[in-house]
Amino acid sequence: MMRKCLKWMAVAVVACGMSACSSIAPPASPPSSAPIVQLQTLPERFTLTGRIGVKADGKGYYANFDWTHADGEDQVAILSPLGQTMALIQRSAQSVSLTADGKVYDAPDSETLTRDMLGWALPLDPLAWWVNGSPAPGEFVVTPQGFSQQGWEVASEGALPTTMGIRPSRLHLQRPQLDIRMVIHRWQ
Repeated sequence: MMRKCLKWMAVAVVACGMSACSSIAPPASPPSSAPIVQLQTLPERFTLTGRIGVKADGKGYYANFDWTHADGEDQVAILSPLGQTMALIQRSAQSVSLTADGKVYDAPDSETLTRDMLGWALPLDPLAWWVNGSPAPGEFVVTPQGFSQQGWEVASEGALPTTMGIRPSRLHLQRPQLDIRMVIHRWQ
């Protein structure tokens, strides 16, 4: 009987704590964007780990990722919350492919490939620049949150020290019907 009573008290405490957390007001102003630094060259090599949240056409997706960029080539593993590889995207100057469920799919660019296979577009070509806090080479427009380039609104926040200097810890990409948020846990 005593165990049952303690169990219900624990449930009540957790429920009260959760409702108290939900009544905390959000900060008055959103965090400021990281300053835009236009890199002249992209770092030859970097490795990122983190998580990605996607809202596409009213649906939400969440995953972890491991991304290695080396000598102009990219390999991005999209991982389940338990660490299983759901998709592996590989991009070189000649091709882009996605491997999932033991099958390999190809497309002319990463946005087309990820949109067709994952249900949401991942702009891997400029993303290597954007994740470094810089617009990709070419035209861009400075916005209050960051910059706009290639049809995407890009904002970066936070700062993580790396061997390459300070890099963003969060990246927010938007275009109509698509919202991508990346939280970077580790830069190498």
